[in-house]
Amino acid sequence: MPKELVLKLHRDIPPTDWIHKIRLLDEFFDSVAPKLDEDVLFIKRHEQYGFFLWEAGEWSRAIEHYERALTKLEAADNPFLYHIVTLQLITCYQHLENYRAAMVWFETAMLNLTPGHHAFERLGLLEKYVQLLEATAQPFDEKYLPIIQQVVDEAGFPPPEEHPKSAIKSLSAMHLEWNQKLSKLYLDAKKGKIDLHDSLKAYAETCPIGWYRDHVNERL
Repeated sequence: MPKELVLKLHRDIPPTDWIHKIRLLDEFFDSVAPKLDEDVLFIKRHEQYGFFLWEAGEWSRAIEHYERALTKLEAADNPFLYHIVTLQLITCYQHLENYRAAMVWFETAMLNLTPGHHAFERLGLLEKYVQLLEATAQPFDEKYLPIIQQVVDEAGFPPPEEHPKSAIKSLSAMHLEWNQKLSKLYLDAKKGKIDLHDSLKAYAETCPIGWYRDHVNERL
């Protein structure tokens, strides 16, 4: 997709003007249709429609397009995109308070996780799971306990709390906190407010998450 179109869609046009965004998408997809595989075009079109409708809070419409995209998209073909779409479907159904459907998509997403998925992607799904459990007053299914430990081991988190819901919440909060801190460092350095090297060094010395420490140390 041309950079100019990306900027227009994501920066210039407000989320509420989704009709305009979809019209521009249609023009673009129609122009590239002869060059793309029919199924690939179908997936791209409906995934993008779904995103802009999700962004506009048009949950039911977003679901329609996301689910249509998944009629052609197999998890094995593009695990990352499949993960993103299923996560968006969970969120849309949460907003509609259709927790049964949200749980179905959570279970589908979990079944289609691969060794290539990052620990933070697994954690994001577990966080959604806890939200669904709390909305429906359901107990934690112990079959997901090994996933918590896998996240801890792969991302280098400190030992979590024993209670699974509390563990997932604390891990998610820790991940968000240190992700935001790192993003702010890069932004402040770009603006010339701080010395990046010294700030990254201090970050690495205090961050409790191994993945972030390794990421930063590679840049020192």
